[in-house]
Amino acid sequence: MAANRWGLIAGTCVLVGVLAGSLGADIVYLHDGRAIRGKVTSADGAAMVQVETPFGPMQFRSTLVKKIEKGEPQPAASTTQPDAPAGAAAPAAGDPGRLDPAHRQKFALTRAEADKLDDGPAGLAVWDAYLAENPPGVLGELARKEQAVWKERADKDLVRFGPQWLPRNQVAERLAKADELVGKAEGASDVDEAAKLFDEAAKAHPYRIDIPMKKAMTFYRAKKMVEYGVALGQVVKLDGNHPAARNNLGVLAAQQKQWATAIVHLSKAGAVCDNDTVLDNLDQAIAMAADSGAASAATSDDRSLRQVVDVWHAAGRRVGEARWGNTWVSEDQYKTYVKENAEIDRKIAVNNTQIGRLRHRYNNAMKVKQLAKEARDNAAAGRYGNRGSDYYERLAEEDKKADAELKEITDEVTARRADSDALAAKRNIPPHASRLVLLDTDGVGQLDTVSVQTTGGETGAKPAAGMFD
Repeated sequence: MAANRWGLIAGTCVLVGVLAGSLGADIVYLHDGRAIRGKVTSADGAAMVQVETPFGPMQFRSTLVKKIEKGEPQPAASTTQPDAPAGAAAPAAGDPGRLDPAHRQKFALTRAEADKLDDGPAGLAVWDAYLAENPPGVLGELARKEQAVWKERADKDLVRFGPQWLPRNQVAERLAKADELVGKAEGASDVDEAAKLFDEAAKAHPYRIDIPMKKAMTFYRAKKMVEYGVALGQVVKLDGNHPAARNNLGVLAAQQKQWATAIVHLSKAGAVCDNDTVLDNLDQAIAMAADSGAASAATSDDRSLRQVVDVWHAAGRRVGEARWGNTWVSEDQYKTYVKENAEIDRKIAVNNTQIGRLRHRYNNAMKVKQLAKEARDNAAAGRYGNRGSDYYERLAEEDKKADAELKEITDEVTARRADSDALAAKRNIPPHASRLVLLDTDGVGQLDTVSVQTTGGETGAKPAAGMFD
C-alpha cells in the first residue's frame, strides 16, 4: 500500500513537471554547476527553492542556488490557433506558441539530458543528434545556440567540476589527488586520522558525495554516532535527496525523539526512492510522534508535525483502522482489545476493592493480638489489676481466633493478588517500541536496526502492590 501511495504521488509530480518543461521554463543555477529547468513554485527569497521539472519535483536550499533565471511566459500549447482579430498582425513563423507541443517537449527533454552531462563532447553529441532531426523554427535557433556553447567546451576539452568547467587534465589531477587521500583514509588505523584525510580529500574534490559518505561509514564502524550524523549532514549538503543519508538522519533523529526532524528526513527519502524500508520507517516515525503525544503538545512552531500526524491518523480512519500504541489495527480488533481490557480492569478492580475491605478485619485482628500479648506479659509478671484473671483468659481465647482470622485473610489476599496478576498478564498492551532500519550507502541494503521507545505507557487497573498497599 505504501509503495502504491508513493507511486501515485510520483506520477502526479511527473505530470506536473512535464507541463512545466517548456521553452518558457525557469532555470535554477546551482553552485555545483548544475542547471535545473522547470517551473519555480516557491516565493522569492524562500529558504527552500522548489522546482517542478519534467522528472518530478525538486527542492534546494537557497544557499545552494547561485541564481535563478525566470523564463518568459509562453502561450498555451495548441496545434491550432484562433483567428487573429481584424487588423492584427499574423503570428511570426518562429513564435513558439505556434509549435506543436511534442516539438517543444522534445527540446525541453534534450536540454535536460544535456545539462545532466559533465563532459563537453558528450553534451555536444546530444545537441548534434537533436539538430540532425531538423527541429522547426525557433527551436532550431535555440538548439544551435546550445550547440555552440557545448562545442566550445568540447573544443577546449572541458569537463564539469562543480560550478566550473575546467580542462580535463586539471580535473583528472584533482580526482587522482582525492583518490590517493581516500585510499590513505581507508587504510588508516586511527579514526580521527582517517577523518582528517577524508577532509583533505574533500578539499581536493569538494563535489564528490562518496567522500563524506565514506567518512560517515568510518565513524559508524567506530560507533561514533554523533560524528556519523554530522558526516551524513555533509552528504545531504551535496545532495539533498540522497536516500540513504536522509533515511539514516531520520532514524537518528527518531532515536533522540526529534519527531519533526525525523519525519522531514524520512519524507524526503521516501519521495526519491521506491524502498518499502524507508516508507516503513516513515510510518513508524509518524506513529511514534502520535504515540508520544508530540502532536497534541506541539507548539505553533511545530504545526507541520501536527498536520502530518493528523493526516496520518485520518488516513488510518479512512481505511477502517484505529491507532493502537504506535501502530494500526483494524477497528474490529481495536474494539476487541478495548472490550477485553475493560473486563480485565473490572475484575482487577473487584479484587482490589475486596482486598481493601479485608484491611479493616486485618487491623482488628492485629489489635486483638496486641491486647493478648499485653495480657500474657501481665500474667507472667503476676499483674492482674482490677480486671481479674478471667479477662486475660478470654483475651487468650480471642488471640487464637485472631490467628485463624489472619490466616484466612492472608490466604484470600494471596489468592486475589495471584488472580489479579494473571489477569494483568492477559491485558492487550499497546506497543510503544519500534525498530527502525539504517540503510547501507547504496540506499537499498540494510546496515542495522535500532530500537526506539516512545513515552506511551501501560494503562488500566493495577493489582495491589503489597498486602494492603
